[in-house]
Amino acid sequence: MAWEPALESSIDLSPPPARPGWSYFLDFDGTLVDFARTPGEVSVDARLRALLDAVHRAVHGALAIVSGRPLVELDQFLALPHLPMAGQHGLEWRDAFGCVARVPRLSLSPHIVQAARHWAAERPGALAEVKDFSVALHVRGNPPLLPEALAFGQQLVASDPSRLMLQPGAFVVEIRCRGGNKGDIVDRFLRDRPFLGRRPVFIGDDLTDEYGFIAAARGGGFGVRVGEPRETSARHRLLDPAAVRTWLGPLAAADQGTH
Repeated sequence: MAWEPALESSIDLSPPPARPGWSYFLDFDGTLVDFARTPGEVSVDARLRALLDAVHRAVHGALAIVSGRPLVELDQFLALPHLPMAGQHGLEWRDAFGCVARVPRLSLSPHIVQAARHWAAERPGALAEVKDFSVALHVRGNPPLLPEALAFGQQLVASDPSRLMLQPGAFVVEIRCRGGNKGDIVDRFLRDRPFLGRRPVFIGDDLTDEYGFIAAARGGGFGVRVGEPRETSARHRLLDPAAVRTWLGPLAAADQGTH
């Protein structure tokens, strides 16, 4: 089983106004865009791209996307290749200078991928999403399958516990290589410009983002949980991706005012 952060209490406190001197780490699915039936069906509009581009300029580059998706998918959806990004829960990343790196010597065994695909193929509404370092069992199309997906994921991890870990999420169970999490990649970004010395804010909606909330707090900042109230390590909450965009809006407007 994967280690899970200790969650303290449910919160319902809006974050303070965003400031240009802070650094921002944003999850993608459920945070910047609404969930869709399958990962490939999410919708990214031109307004979101413009907002992220303007906020990136307003904070002098101290904005990064931190997602469970591969970098190549994030670039396909956002088309903002100058943005720092971390994909696959921090196992690959692109820094503010455009340098791309990965945690070395990681690979997912073919039999794990084959077993996951077979499991999903036999269950209507399930989907196996294969990535470089993980395979995700999505059950958003059939939510009652979640306990079964969790049990099956535990079985796969038990076959190679020194190399694999389980990462549950919102209607998804991910079997992934060990080697880091979203908190680790936030720590990495904070050690270098333009994030160095800034107060970090991590915004996310899922259990995987709890690591980011903790890292932001450790760096003197705070986490913002997106979605309905639940126990979390975040200090603040926003209702949905639309509320996240609204909260970031004044930063984008400040950038427009300098042009």
